[in-house]
Amino acid sequence: MQSFSHQSHAIFPTVNIMANPTECDLEAHFREELFKSEGKKSVLLPKEQYDKIIADLTAIDKTDKKTPHETYLLKKYEVLKGGDVFELIRRRNANEDPIDFATLEDTFDIVKRAHIATGHGGFDKMVKELTKKYANITYDTKYVSIYKHCASNANVNLSDQQLKGLLFDLF
Repeated sequence: MQSFSHQSHAIFPTVNIMANPTECDLEAHFREELFKSEGKKSVLLPKEQYDKIIADLTAIDKTDKKTPHETYLLKKYEVLKGGDVFELIRRRNANEDPIDFATLEDTFDIVKRAHIATGHGGFDKMVKELTKKYANITYDTKYVSIYKHCASNANVNLSDQQLKGLLFDLF
């Protein structure tokens, strides 16, 4: 697996990739851009960290005195169990719907599905859809996924320079 460095980066850099990129190329490029834009304070969890948090939460004994780290985990997260599958969700009240935490590895598919589910409806519809279901999908993550052909069909009057600053040339 390719590793990416955590560097600060402009929010919407202009990116040029090959004319007909494969899905795998797009996903790798998407992850690289996420690492660049997220920097050191990333809210996206790598799969290993996600699994470790779930293991820590399930191992916490409810009766023993808790460490400050365990208290932090219990205040921020819950584990939702469905069969033998564990899911990390935001801590909630009894009557609230669960809001998932996404792993870095799953982010590309999540954002792509949301974009398609909204009928290629653009950024605002996608933001609304993703914030209902995911706690840690950021502004940059959501915007990076808009397809080039969707952006070209939008009825907006932006200059070429503004478009270059806003959109990735992913599709």
